[in-house]
Amino acid sequence: MKVFDKDPETWQELQDMVGQLFGEIGCIVEVNAIVQLARGQKEIDVYVEDTINKPHSKYLCECKFWKNPIPQEVIHAFRTVVADFGANRGFVISKVGFQAGSQEAVKNTNVELLTFDDLQEIFFSRWLPSMVVKYMPYADRLFPYWDPSGGRMPKKKWTETDVQHL
Repeated sequence: MKVFDKDPETWQELQDMVGQLFGEIGCIVEVNAIVQLARGQKEIDVYVEDTINKPHSKYLCECKFWKNPIPQEVIHAFRTVVADFGANRGFVISKVGFQAGSQEAVKNTNVELLTFDDLQEIFFSRWLPSMVVKYMPYADRLFPYWDPSGGRMPKKKWTETDVQHL
């Protein structure tokens, strides 16, 4: 399942779309964030605080809009950043994928290697109900206009819990 109708066309668009995805599921997001590590500061493509789920989690996302698969050296460096920051999870999101050694570099770590499509698929089940909650109030206001029986506008305020029980 995909969240977006189109693929990013630039590295900036990739970062912005990753940030938008996490923002739409209710996370606190900062694109091009400066984070404090054990040995100084580092700019992160997308910083995410997931305060919806318990326990709260922090994700660091490295977005690579490269024409070639990402080498394992890049993954090793990002693993160090994730560990030094103390993030719960790190995501390297690539336009085209990863070299074979990269998969070995994340074995038994909290870093995942994903394409942009993979990321959308993983978070689709959280994104869809959040969109229902966001847009249901607009649909409720339009209800009297498209209900063939001329019904009344529902009084219910929709929540994510309601959507999960549909």
